[in-house]
Order: sequence, then structure tokens, then C-alpha cells
Amino acid sequence: MGEKPEKASDYHFIALWDIYSCHGERADLHGRFIPYSKRPGAISMYPAGIIPAQRILTKSEVVVCAADPLLINEIKKTLTGAKPSH
Repeated sequence: MGEKPEKASDYHFIALWDIYSCHGERADLHGRFIPYSKRPGAISMYPAGIIPAQRILTKSEVVVCAADPLLINEIKKTLTGAKPSH
């Protein structure tokens, strides 16, 4: 629980919300906080870039996976039919 400041990341993230329902607030594009809730088993995806400031209001457990942008680009090339670079 607590407040997390805005950050930037070069990595993409996938989060699996586990055990507890999580309630909090995150900053929108104008810096205003808007509420969110995540139920156990929910999956959230966060692209590389700005990670908004958050206020986590309840206990939560999250499993997070970070994906390197180079991996994501290779997957994108494969899905679009472009030749992967080796």
C-alpha cells in the first residue's frame, strides 16, 4: 500500500493480480487520480513508456513479467510477416 511516483520504463510489463482484490487510484493524462480495481486472476498489460503515478489503497499481490522491447519487436515482425533479424 502507498503512493508510487510516475516513472518511465523501456520495458513492457504483464501483471497477474493474485490472491486479493486490489483497489487504488492512478493518475490520468492530466494528473488527476482515477480509481481502479483488479480482481484475482486479472491480467494487465503495460507498454513501454510512462508508468503513471499510483496510490495503492489495499493489500495486493502481483506477479510481474518484464519483456525486452527487442523481443517484442521480433514478435511483431513475425506476426506481420516481416523477416526477423538475426
